[in-house]
Amino acid sequence: LYLATCILLVTLAAVPSQGITCYECVDCRNLIEYLPHKSDCQACSKTVIYQNYEVTKTSRHCLDRCTPIDQVEGGSGNRQDCCYSDLCNASWAPTASLFTLITLAASLFF
Repeated sequence: LYLATCILLVTLAAVPSQGITCYECVDCRNLIEYLPHKSDCQACSKTVIYQNYEVTKTSRHCLDRCTPIDQVEGGSGNRQDCCYSDLCNASWAPTASLFTLITLAASLFF
Protein backbone atom coordinates (compact mmCIF):
# COMPACT_ATOMS: atom_id res chain seq x y z
CA LEU A 1 0.00 0.00 0.00
CA TYR A 2 2.84 2.37 0.85
CA LEU A 3 4.54 1.71 -2.50
CA ALA A 4 1.27 2.26 -4.39
CA THR A 5 0.72 5.56 -2.60
CA CYS A 6 4.25 6.73 -3.43
CA ILE A 7 3.82 5.80 -7.10
CA LEU A 8 0.50 7.67 -7.24
CA LEU A 9 2.02 10.80 -5.66
CA VAL A 10 5.00 10.78 -8.02
CA THR A 11 2.68 10.33 -11.01
CA LEU A 12 0.45 13.21 -9.91
CA ALA A 13 3.46 15.45 -9.32
CA ALA A 14 4.71 14.77 -12.86
CA VAL A 15 1.44 15.90 -14.47
CA PRO A 16 1.64 19.62 -15.28
CA SER A 17 -1.17 21.75 -13.89
CA GLN A 18 -3.57 23.14 -16.48
CA GLY A 19 -4.05 26.60 -15.04
CA ILE A 20 -7.16 28.71 -15.41
CA THR A 21 -8.48 31.17 -18.00
CA CYS A 22 -8.78 34.86 -17.14
CA TYR A 23 -10.06 38.00 -18.82
CA GLU A 24 -7.23 40.33 -19.89
CA CYS A 25 -7.75 44.04 -20.52
CA VAL A 26 -6.46 47.44 -19.48
CA ASP A 27 -8.83 50.34 -18.91
CA CYS A 28 -11.92 48.24 -19.54
CA ARG A 29 -15.31 48.43 -17.89
CA ASN A 30 -17.96 45.72 -17.84
CA LEU A 31 -18.49 44.61 -21.45
CA ILE A 32 -17.18 41.19 -20.50
CA GLU A 33 -18.42 39.31 -23.56
CA TYR A 34 -16.05 41.32 -25.77
CA LEU A 35 -12.92 40.96 -23.66
CA PRO A 36 -9.95 38.80 -24.66
CA HIS A 37 -9.11 35.70 -22.62
CA LYS A 38 -5.75 34.31 -21.57
CA SER A 39 -5.23 30.68 -20.57
CA ASP A 40 -2.73 28.88 -18.35
CA CYS A 41 -3.00 31.43 -15.53
CA GLN A 42 -2.44 30.65 -11.86
CA ALA A 43 -4.67 33.53 -10.68
CA CYS A 44 -6.99 36.16 -12.12
CA SER A 45 -7.23 39.73 -10.88
CA LYS A 46 -9.49 42.70 -11.28
CA THR A 47 -8.05 46.10 -10.37
CA VAL A 48 -10.28 49.13 -9.95
CA ILE A 49 -9.00 52.69 -9.52
CA TYR A 50 -11.28 55.18 -7.79
CA GLN A 51 -11.09 58.95 -7.73
CA ASN A 52 -13.58 61.02 -5.74
CA TYR A 53 -15.79 57.94 -5.19
CA GLU A 54 -15.98 57.20 -8.93
CA VAL A 55 -14.40 54.38 -10.90
CA THR A 56 -11.80 55.88 -13.23
CA LYS A 57 -10.14 52.70 -14.53
CA THR A 58 -10.76 48.95 -14.43
CA SER A 59 -8.22 46.33 -15.49
CA ARG A 60 -8.27 42.53 -15.56
CA HIS A 61 -5.20 40.30 -15.66
CA CYS A 62 -3.84 36.76 -15.80
CA LEU A 63 -1.15 36.36 -13.14
CA ASP A 64 1.31 33.84 -11.76
CA ARG A 65 0.59 35.14 -8.24
CA CYS A 66 -1.97 37.60 -6.93
CA THR A 67 -2.07 39.65 -3.76
CA PRO A 68 -5.32 41.39 -2.81
CA ILE A 69 -4.91 45.13 -2.34
CA ASP A 70 -7.33 47.57 -0.76
CA GLN A 71 -5.88 51.08 -0.79
CA VAL A 72 -9.08 53.09 -1.18
CA GLU A 73 -9.22 55.92 1.30
CA GLY A 74 -11.49 58.93 1.20
CA GLY A 75 -13.05 57.73 -2.05
CA SER A 76 -9.74 57.54 -3.95
CA GLY A 77 -7.16 54.82 -4.47
CA ASN A 78 -7.05 51.33 -5.90
CA ARG A 79 -8.36 47.89 -5.10
CA GLN A 80 -7.19 44.57 -6.52
CA ASP A 81 -9.21 41.40 -5.98
CA CYS A 82 -7.90 37.92 -6.76
CA CYS A 83 -9.71 34.73 -7.74
CA TYR A 84 -8.77 31.26 -8.84
CA SER A 85 -11.36 29.80 -11.24
CA ASP A 86 -12.03 30.17 -14.97
CA LEU A 87 -13.12 33.69 -16.01
CA CYS A 88 -13.72 34.64 -12.38
CA ASN A 89 -12.43 38.20 -12.86
CA ALA A 90 -15.51 39.27 -14.80
CA SER A 91 -17.04 41.24 -11.95
CA TRP A 92 -17.44 41.15 -8.22
CA ALA A 93 -20.88 42.49 -7.46
CA PRO A 94 -20.39 42.43 -3.67
CA THR A 95 -17.36 44.71 -4.02
CA ALA A 96 -19.28 47.18 -6.14
CA SER A 97 -22.26 47.04 -3.81
CA LEU A 98 -20.11 47.59 -0.73
CA PHE A 99 -18.41 50.58 -2.36
CA THR A 100 -21.80 51.97 -3.40
CA LEU A 101 -23.11 51.61 0.17
CA ILE A 102 -20.05 53.33 1.61
CA THR A 103 -20.39 56.14 -0.90
CA LEU A 104 -24.09 56.53 -0.09
CA ALA A 105 -23.43 56.49 3.65
CA ALA A 106 -20.64 59.07 3.29
CA SER A 107 -22.86 61.36 1.22
CA LEU A 108 -25.54 61.27 3.93
CA PHE A 109 -23.11 62.45 6.61
CA PHE A 110 -21.26 65.12 4.64
